[in-house]
Amino acid sequence: MNEQQTTCDEVILVLGAGIVSYMNRQRARKAFEYFEHHPNTFIISTGGKGGFLGRYMERTESDQIKHHLCDLGIEKRLIEMESEARDTEENFKKSKPLIDLINPKKVVIVTNKAHMKRAVGYAREILPEYEIIPCPTSPKWYDIMGQLYELSCLIYENTKIPIENKFFPKVHSCTEQAPNMPPW
Repeated sequence: MNEQQTTCDEVILVLGAGIVSYMNRQRARKAFEYFEHHPNTFIISTGGKGGFLGRYMERTESDQIKHHLCDLGIEKRLIEMESEARDTEENFKKSKPLIDLINPKKVVIVTNKAHMKRAVGYAREILPEYEIIPCPTSPKWYDIMGQLYELSCLIYENTKIPIENKFFPKVHSCTEQAPNMPPW
């Protein structure tokens, strides 16, 4: 990062949506819309090859988001990538050094509505020194794919049913199964 990039009032933190590039594109568009009205802003796209299908991704979430942002017209020099986070908590932990380097007054969180409550919770815990501004995406009523994805996120966020562990039993987030956990 150069000195010009470290004088931004706000940082837009765009959280990756796993293998669902449609959602990464939607989040990039929302970040672009915010950026248009707040030009003294820097963008961080965050996300590696996370989620239970991460191993099937060709590019990281952050790379997909940066690509979409550049297609929308944002200069590459205004976008930084964090490409190692595998879940929401890591999005904030691994982006914190970049945010601290920029030292903004506000951190704008871009993710979908159903995911926002959990994201803001992590943001307030990991980034307490910054004002947190939620900026949720919201699919249009006629956007069937977006509505279905939002519904699935809403169900997951409210039930925490580990669907990926039930249907993909060999995919675990750690190397060993935790004790007293069901085998699925």
